[in-house]
Amino acid sequence: MGLNILEDEIEEDEYTIVEEREILMIPPNSDGKLTLRKAHFLKPLLNPKIQPLPKSPSVPLRSNPKINIEDLGKSVSFYGRLKPLKGLRSWVDDLKQTHQSIWKKVGIFDAIAASSYKIKRDNELIMCLAERWCPETNTFVFPWGESTISLEDIMVLGGFPVLGASPVLIPFDKNDKNAELYGELRNSYSLIQRNSGSHSRWIEYYKGMGGEIEHVAFLVLWLSRYVYSTNYYGRINYKVFGVAISVAMGTKIAFASTILASIYRDLSLLKEKIVSCTMEGVDDGLDLVIWGPFQLVQLWAWERFLELSPKPMNLVKGEPRVARWHNVTKLKTQNLRLEIESAADSFVWRPYALCLNNWLFPKFYSDDGMWVLIDSEVDEDLLSFVRCLRPSELVGFDCVMQYLPHRVGLQFGMDQDIPNLVARSNGDMELAWSSYAKPLEGLKLYLPPRLFEGDVTVQYSKWLRPELDVDNDTLLTFVRRKRSDRKINKVSKVLLERGTKSFEGNGTEDTRVCDHTCVEEDNEEKVEENYMITNGGRKCLDDTHTQNTGPETKRLCCVLAEDNHLEKAHISPADVEQGKEDGRHIVVESFDLESRISFYVQRS
Repeated sequence: MGLNILEDEIEEDEYTIVEEREILMIPPNSDGKLTLRKAHFLKPLLNPKIQPLPKSPSVPLRSNPKINIEDLGKSVSFYGRLKPLKGLRSWVDDLKQTHQSIWKKVGIFDAIAASSYKIKRDNELIMCLAERWCPETNTFVFPWGESTISLEDIMVLGGFPVLGASPVLIPFDKNDKNAELYGELRNSYSLIQRNSGSHSRWIEYYKGMGGEIEHVAFLVLWLSRYVYSTNYYGRINYKVFGVAISVAMGTKIAFASTILASIYRDLSLLKEKIVSCTMEGVDDGLDLVIWGPFQLVQLWAWERFLELSPKPMNLVKGEPRVARWHNVTKLKTQNLRLEIESAADSFVWRPYALCLNNWLFPKFYSDDGMWVLIDSEVDEDLLSFVRCLRPSELVGFDCVMQYLPHRVGLQFGMDQDIPNLVARSNGDMELAWSSYAKPLEGLKLYLPPRLFEGDVTVQYSKWLRPELDVDNDTLLTFVRRKRSDRKINKVSKVLLERGTKSFEGNGTEDTRVCDHTCVEEDNEEKVEENYMITNGGRKCLDDTHTQNTGPETKRLCCVLAEDNHLEKAHISPADVEQGKEDGRHIVVESFDLESRISFYVQRS
């Protein structure tokens, strides 16, 4: 990644967007022991000693049980979720031969590929999520904390770039050298408009024409359909002509910012419609049109609510992540609201950190936690991740929405404390864009281990859920430990129950534990259960496997030892990967479903 790793102690200053301090931490669902350790938080944070506590975001968001979400959804039209267009995939395949280098350069290669996949609608899930939406913070508020669809999600699920110019603010000079291209597009647009002006007609007119005009015309269609669809349902948006030409010439544009702004805007409109229902649950009778690409909201939920998501498809090498949800059918649930409310233990904060066959981790996911300095040597992948971590204003086509990642630090592998308020800077679109495009060079950043699951501070837990009672005796009972990779919470159990083979290990480097729960208490002798996926999801019996032990496995040995009060030397890579007994009450059992390995470790 070209990282400049800071070896010395990092001092807190204006150039550090992560705050580090030792503090008592507790799991987000408050179902676990307190730990005193070094924690990392996204700034800005509230200082309760000198600042009054803000109102908890959970107070005004309780669902009205009398509202029938399914019926309410019938008066909402999701115009931003268009199906794959006939003839588009073959057009993509034709142009990819000569133009994929440009698509990769400007960061839209995956986004173009993603537009070919069909995501079956689950409007009930979208409406239930909208019930939990807080327009003041642009976050979903669940009983266990805040979460949101972030720039990282738009980048990974949609394939859209977060770096570049604003698509809304790009002017096109008609005296430009590409003015001839612009004129051709305008002339054909007028002609096609007289003959329905549909996307299919546009394909018929330009497909196979050849030359740069065909490439630009393809980009016009793609932008009109999947990026600039607002108020242009099924029709070409002439406002994208200049943007399409700029992209064809190699200009990188931050489409993720604009798309996320439209999603935030429309989630707030959905919430407003839900709130407008009377106390008796009667709809206001007004139809609502949603223009944002809400298939991304649905995919966001399917990636995180494992027990609510359908069984995904297996990816083929080279496919974008969205392909795993192509044409799958939603799950039927008896009480979706209740399922969402009670999903604390199975909610996945960082789904893209899990092993997935034929999918590469983003380069900004690090195996080890480290401080880095953002300088001119840092590559665009890490710069994109940094952009995802900074509060800013998102400039949409007809709106400016606030982006507050410091409220959802758990999604980025950080810990969470009470977030501070961020002043709005959206006096106009250009001013708002300057907050988003603020230079990143010189920032100091902590990159968490990709397998780490963050905690929340005690004061955050009390603030979000005032009904919880954490007394002084509880605060005095804690374990002092270092920050380390914890097990991915209950993912393995859910996957085992479904028999899915989507998540698997990737050899020694990706060996991991996916669960760590206390399963038995007997005379103060604790028995703990861990599920691990190793060597592509299969138990490895090859003696040579341990000779190439990766850093993930070595750290795992330390974590197992620390959690069970054993010396590190008493748990070796061989114990972890091959299940050898060593006389320290480490008993390894295996079972058939996907050949996962179950460890039972008991203190002597």
